[in-house]
Amino acid sequence: MPTTVLVTGASSGIGLATALAFAEHGARVFGTSRRPRPAGGGVEMLELDIRSDDSVRRCVERVGRIDVLVNNAGIMCEGFAEEVTPAEAREVFEANFLGTVRVTNAVLPGMRAGRAGRIINVGSLAAWVGEPGEGFYAASKAALARYTEALRQEVWHLGIAVSLVEPGAFRTGRCAAARTRVRPRS
Repeated sequence: MPTTVLVTGASSGIGLATALAFAEHGARVFGTSRRPRPAGGGVEMLELDIRSDDSVRRCVERVGRIDVLVNNAGIMCEGFAEEVTPAEAREVFEANFLGTVRVTNAVLPGMRAGRAGRIINVGSLAAWVGEPGEGFYAASKAALARYTEALRQEVWHLGIAVSLVEPGAFRTGRCAAARTRVRPRS
C-alpha cells in the first residue's frame, strides 16, 4: 500500500512543490487549499480551511489513514507592529500556529493507533530573526517552532516522527498574497 500524504496549503509555492515531489516518488498525495483547483502530477486537491474545526474534520475523514502530514498552510500580514490590529494579529496566529495544531490534532489519533507516522511542520527562518514589518508572522513561526519541539518529545516513543523545516525567502505567492499595512513613518 502506498504512503498516504496530506499537504496543507498545496495550491502553490512550497506546498505544491512538496505535494508533487511526494507524488513523483509514488505516494498517494492529497493537497489542500481553501479554494482547490487541479494540481496535476498525481495530487488530488481537497478543500480545507485550517481555521475551521469542521473543515479539518471533514478533510481528514475524507482522506482516511494518513502516514505523512505536511503542515504548510499559512498567511502573512505585513505591517509595523504598532499598526497591526489585534484582530489581524489573531488571524495570523490562527492560521500559522493554531491551524497547524488543529490539523495535527485531527491526524494524531490515527497515527497513534498505527504507532507510526511523520509530521512535518513548515516554519520559517523568521522565527529566529524578526524583520521589520513581519513581527506577527515571525512570532507565529516562533510559536510553531517551540510547539514542534514539544510535540516531537511527546510522540516519538509511539513511532511518530515530528520535524520542523525552516526555509528562508523563496519566490512564492506568499508575499504577493500578504495584506500589506506598511505606511511611511514620520
